[in-house]
Amino acid sequence: MKQSGWMAVLTWACLIFAATPATAQSDLVPRTRMAPAPFTAEQVREACPEGRRLVVRIAGPAGTYRIQTTEFTKVSESTAWFTVTNLDERGRRTAAIRRYRSSWGEFLRYDEFPAERTRTYTKTVRTALGRYRMKVYEVTDPTPRALVKVYYFAESLPGPPLRVTVREDGGEEFVLMEMIERSQGRPD
Repeated sequence: MKQSGWMAVLTWACLIFAATPATAQSDLVPRTRMAPAPFTAEQVREACPEGRRLVVRIAGPAGTYRIQTTEFTKVSESTAWFTVTNLDERGRRTAAIRRYRSSWGEFLRYDEFPAERTRTYTKTVRTALGRYRMKVYEVTDPTPRALVKVYYFAESLPGPPLRVTVREDGGEEFVLMEMIERSQGRPD
């Protein structure tokens, strides 16, 4: 089964309700204007060398969580190969290790948010990895519940968000995903 980009890295199938890649839309349907991306493909490629390891904690039901580890096993100018390992909260593997291949451009398609529903700003935030200046993307769900998902991208760490939260408009934020480890990768 082929799954690409940060979608595989962070299981964004459940996290990103707002992002629909422009390439998936029919040529007969007007394309949605997207908010500016947090990073370029070149920035992400430079930030994800071979050996880079990303570990995220993903919220589950009733206060449970799971851990997902992504390791870049091979990288080139155009492509990244990586593995994804899922663990339960006790550190036991819950599925076979999956191997993926993705172009750097494909990674960016999952950081696309409709401009008309997205508010962007910068803010300093403390996370499990430390204190960072963040590019923040608040994306409002078009449903009557008016859920807001907030994506925190560290300006100095191109790649996936360090944290993703959700709240009802005006309500308390609940952390859906937070990066808890980011290794340096192998030296060139």
